[in-house]
Amino acid sequence: MKIPLCLFSAIIFVNGQMENCPSGYVAYKKKACFMFKHTIDKAYSAIEAEEICQQSSLLKGHLASIDDAEQDRWLIDVFMHDDSIQYSAWIGLMQDPENDGNYIWRDGSQSAYRHWNPGKPDRNNDDENCIHIDIYAAQNNTGRLTGWNDDFCDKRHDRVLGFLCRTPYVHVGNCDDSTTQKVFYATGWAVGASLACLVVVPVLAFVIYTIYKKLRIRA
Repeated sequence: MKIPLCLFSAIIFVNGQMENCPSGYVAYKKKACFMFKHTIDKAYSAIEAEEICQQSSLLKGHLASIDDAEQDRWLIDVFMHDDSIQYSAWIGLMQDPENDGNYIWRDGSQSAYRHWNPGKPDRNNDDENCIHIDIYAAQNNTGRLTGWNDDFCDKRHDRVLGFLCRTPYVHVGNCDDSTTQKVFYATGWAVGASLACLVVVPVLAFVIYTIYKKLRIRA
């Protein structure tokens, strides 16, 4: 996803490095950034998980949308790769509140990819409106079974102990280019330092130019 935003024209660094993804996120093919939160002792509702995702990025992340089967497999291989563990993690698919029976992604993605468990979604009297990934531990050399399940948005489940966040991948480009902009994630000090440079450098240039001009006149 390209970002139609230019943070002035400053290049902002985090710990001396240009950042394409926020801290804690992993880049996927220079297309998106993903983060997986998993705990063994605390469960989050889908609503709570979405709030955490939004707060995790300057560009406001969301519970993750998934584009296709390849990306789905990559997420499991990168974040949920322990064959001995059963994972469940909220993602950004949800029941469309304006179109009953239709599902939409929280981040506005138009991806039509779905990977439902058998018999899902069942809606449970129209109350299960949020979606999580289930990855079952491998048994009897059958491999791991994966799929999506619908569940209650506002309840914490002991078996849903994780969630996936997604935020845009930041591309480096020219601020005059409408398709690729200079936007970088930064810590507070980095933003402050960059803004200070934007003020100090022009002032110094003006002072030097003024002195040079006066010296030329005297000569």
